[in-house]
Amino acid sequence: MTWLPSTCSSKGRSTVIKAHTGGVRCVAFSPDSTSLLSSSDDKTIKMWSISGHKFKQTLSGHSNWVRAARFNPTGDVVVSGGDDKTVRIWDVGQRQCVHTFHDHTGPVNDVTFHPDGLCVAACSSDNTIKIWDLRMNQLLQHYSAHLDAVNSIAIHPSGDYMVSGSSDMTTKIWDLREGHLCYTLHGHEGAVNSVAFSPAGDYFASASKDENLLVWKTNLVPSDGDAPGAAAEYSGAPGREGDSMDDVQTEPEESPREDEDELLEEAGADDMAMPMGMSMSAQDAAAYGFPDPAASYPPGIVARPPAPSGPRPSTAWREAPPPQAPAGYRAPDAPGAGAPGQGGAVEAMLAKVLSQLETLSTTVKVLDRRMAITEDRVRRLDASR
Repeated sequence: MTWLPSTCSSKGRSTVIKAHTGGVRCVAFSPDSTSLLSSSDDKTIKMWSISGHKFKQTLSGHSNWVRAARFNPTGDVVVSGGDDKTVRIWDVGQRQCVHTFHDHTGPVNDVTFHPDGLCVAACSSDNTIKIWDLRMNQLLQHYSAHLDAVNSIAIHPSGDYMVSGSSDMTTKIWDLREGHLCYTLHGHEGAVNSVAFSPAGDYFASASKDENLLVWKTNLVPSDGDAPGAAAEYSGAPGREGDSMDDVQTEPEESPREDEDELLEEAGADDMAMPMGMSMSAQDAAAYGFPDPAASYPPGIVARPPAPSGPRPSTAWREAPPPQAPAGYRAPDAPGAGAPGQGGAVEAMLAKVLSQLETLSTTVKVLDRRMAITEDRVRRLDASR
């Protein structure tokens, strides 16, 4: 590692520090710019003091190359990912790994914190992006994102959107509030190796193996009455001046909301749980009748965890309505009451299971409706080309 010289105090001299015993894959500054992280093929992460040009500590635990490491917004926690297919959370004060996520099935290429510091995201050569909640150490969102390795991700300063770059030559924009794809951008002719948002979030850049760097003007903070488009595609010439996401031509997405409301009303929405892979804001959860994310759900159901108390920098996770008893649910009888033994409790459990099965059936109908709308839009786009 080479420290750039200060011509005033060092008279043009530089300081060279032997940082690692393997190639250095990533460097990242702490939020207060007092420390620097470096991750390496020697399977370690090291922290350095900027002012003193001195080594501070080593974080060891990965069993293979460490490709990425980042500080959280307060600088007291570090996330890292590497070729051992793990994402690790480190406590800087304790100098140790406090949790390891093993959900990826391929090397982890990039990691980042959500701006509120409560979640981490990682992308992998298994073509997926995953987001975990650090309060519960559970997988929060999963995206089968690209057709090839996902090389880089970045989260918008608002915390509501994420950009990803892949070896499939595309750049994609994701809505983290609703858990769906917003845009697919085809501006590059080679693997997209790196993506980044500007500090204000009004631009993002993508760098590719095609030797081009594209700077895009975003429309992720809509004006009144507008909203970022649904899944759309854009094919642009590499390096063309004025490449912008505003140029994406989209058709208004047909909303299945009325049909969904009817289906949910028929089934009794109070007993609905969030399907695997879906996520939504508390406002939509209330509109669709989803209960408190803190309530218990059947195996295979992923729900957004409860929001923390106190002020929050981001609106990505909002307070959900209080939990309500599922439709048709009856509390178990008190001991000695009702039928002999545990008959009352068994009856209540069966009623709850049947209610959940009806709700899951309704959810499948809603998803089928969305699939039909998406297929119809694809056919119209193909016909218009």
